[in-house]
Amino acid sequence: KVLNLALGKYSTIFSLSILVSFVVTSLLIVLYIKLRKINISQIGLRSFSSKYLIYVVFFNIFFFGTTFLYDTFLTATGFKPNTQINDYLNIFGKDLFGLVLLGITIVILAPIVEEVVFRGFLFGYLDKRYGFFVGALISSFIFASIHIYFIQFPMFLLIGFGLAYIAKRSGSIWPSVFAHFVNNGVLFVIMILTIGVIK
Repeated sequence: KVLNLALGKYSTIFSLSILVSFVVTSLLIVLYIKLRKINISQIGLRSFSSKYLIYVVFFNIFFFGTTFLYDTFLTATGFKPNTQINDYLNIFGKDLFGLVLLGITIVILAPIVEEVVFRGFLFGYLDKRYGFFVGALISSFIFASIHIYFIQFPMFLLIGFGLAYIAKRSGSIWPSVFAHFVNNGVLFVIMILTIGVIK
């Protein structure tokens, strides 16, 4: 019981630390936009045609299909796939409060903050200066690099390219935000189903 209590407190602190980091990042982004007097449409926060929502569906079908093939390849070659989910399983157990905080962070805050930073600011700037491929490659490489699971680097790189493509085609980062929402949301549901919080 003492061990479970300690792990529960640790997982809650872990979730809070991630939540706070995204909140602080969000505030810094807002402050930067205000100080530089940036029109939010310049970073892709603009309206878009609803027809681009189909890209959200195609993106996630492609992603989860590719992930299945990649994880199958890793397993066949002796590597352990889904290391992020495995680490979260070890940290959280069935700490419901910690999982709720984590869910708010990775399903809601992370997609917004990451899309503004990587597709809005970084890709938007690089795309105008060097073109789509270079912009998508550099922004996706940095995006993949901040996700610390090296074995999943190719998948994060692929995600970055896909989200950059959606932002480019739609002329807005909102469709890429929605695609990111769905992607993280499905992965989060898979995680809590694996943990056994929801049966």
